[in-house]
Amino acid sequence: MTTHHDLPTPADYGHLTGDHAAAVTVYLATSPVPVERDRAQVALKSAFDRALRELEDHGVPRPVRMALVGKRDDVLADGELWGALSRSLAVFVTPDLVEVFVLPNKLEDELVVGTHFALSQLWRPMTQLQEAFAITLSANEWRLWHATPTERVRELDPVGDYPQSAAEATNRESAGRGDDRLSGDPYDLYAKRVADAARKELAAIDPTEKLPLFVFADEALGARFASRKEGRELISVRGSSDRLTPAQIDEAIRDQLAELNVAEAQSSVSELKDGDPSVVERDLAAIARMAVKGAIDTYWFDFTVDMPGTLNSETGELAYEDGESMYALGVRDLLSQVAQLVYEHGGRVIAVRGSDLTDPWVGPALAKLRFTLI
Repeated sequence: MTTHHDLPTPADYGHLTGDHAAAVTVYLATSPVPVERDRAQVALKSAFDRALRELEDHGVPRPVRMALVGKRDDVLADGELWGALSRSLAVFVTPDLVEVFVLPNKLEDELVVGTHFALSQLWRPMTQLQEAFAITLSANEWRLWHATPTERVRELDPVGDYPQSAAEATNRESAGRGDDRLSGDPYDLYAKRVADAARKELAAIDPTEKLPLFVFADEALGARFASRKEGRELISVRGSSDRLTPAQIDEAIRDQLAELNVAEAQSSVSELKDGDPSVVERDLAAIARMAVKGAIDTYWFDFTVDMPGTLNSETGELAYEDGESMYALGVRDLLSQVAQLVYEHGGRVIAVRGSDLTDPWVGPALAKLRFTLI
């Protein structure tokens, strides 16, 4: 059994592609809160019960089904896995292998049974921002946090020596002047000192300032902090920060990262409206042919749509299939197959939920070309 506490990669996608005597795919919402673990385990067992009934109905031999039961039991008995949950599990089981991904973002609950895995949802965490910083800021204290793609938010330990409260910032300033008089708003001073500290500490981790900073603070102090901050994108989370738990901070970050990802996808798609229409392609067959020639700059696809078919990775030729595609050998979801093709030839892939996007998105796929083919 392999448990991944890191994000899936296109290589993982390739590793999981193939035909099997039987394959069960489960995407399951989970929670790092201990009291939710039992619910998640029950949900996984229930999903496998349904999968086994379906496999029996399709004539899959009992020894194959019993091998799946053994693999399922391995997952349920893995204390290390269930003791380190995040927001989703992606479970892939055949009689010969088990791959489990512990993921920080919410995926759609899904059970798929057949002779191959359903892999479209794996592209969601692979292609969107899953990392951010946070600061919890009040007059009494401030703390820096880091939410990574593979771990819940954790507190950062500042290297420098900074005032830890508004009162300490005032006292330090007064001591530096040699008296107890301080001109101006003491909270302005405090916000400035904290902003300078945060900038310095976070630059050591993310010098390009590509990661956003979530600011948990009341409106007045948050505004003062924001007025002193430059470069890094700030996202305000209003309200008292004194009693927030790490789990609450992580939950707020993940929810708002999802909104940021949707906004970024919509913005990138909207840019195509006013651009050159000759570098926009919506036909999946044309996108696949262009992908093998390295002509795709960016490819957006709806990971909630299943479009079964076969794809020739050498030529990009595809064929659509109908019927019980999950039991047809060689048939896969074409949208995610094309995503792999685009990635392998140097293009960017963005998995989206089509219902989140508006004009010019019509779905289920859209591509921006590097160049047009004659």
